[in-house]
Amino acid sequence: MKNNLLIILLTVFFQSCGTDSGNPSMIPDSDRTSLSSFPIHEELCDIVKRCDSFAPANCSSIVLGQADLPELIGAREGRYLNLNELNIGLEKREVMLNVVASNQCISELRGLSCEDPLVASAISKPAEEGLPHIGKLFEVSGQCSRQIENTN
Repeated sequence: MKNNLLIILLTVFFQSCGTDSGNPSMIPDSDRTSLSSFPIHEELCDIVKRCDSFAPANCSSIVLGQADLPELIGAREGRYLNLNELNIGLEKREVMLNVVASNQCISELRGLSCEDPLVASAISKPAEEGLPHIGKLFEVSGQCSRQIENTN
């Protein structure tokens, strides 16, 4: 009886990991209005942490506050100061997330190696000194510049 219960619990646990019903590895089509489901800043920080031994502990805060990133992913120039403000725009439905483009961009970012010249140019000095060129990573795919759909 205990074995059957254990098998059932493990089955339920593993079904919820890494699938669209439990812990999606990409953005679900239904969620187009929240940066919390738009993990682009986390993807950039994952690259920094993987490729720079001096990655800042506050990488997410740095990336979310970076001034040039909204335009690089498709927001109208000058409309949003940073990804934090873009998140507010998503929540207010001023802009929408292009899920297909975003998932493609994320996939391409995940495929970058630390030896890639694009990564080297984006993290050109120890990341602990800041990440002024982190937006260069979006050059990995043309889809990265199409992640945001301007609605008005």
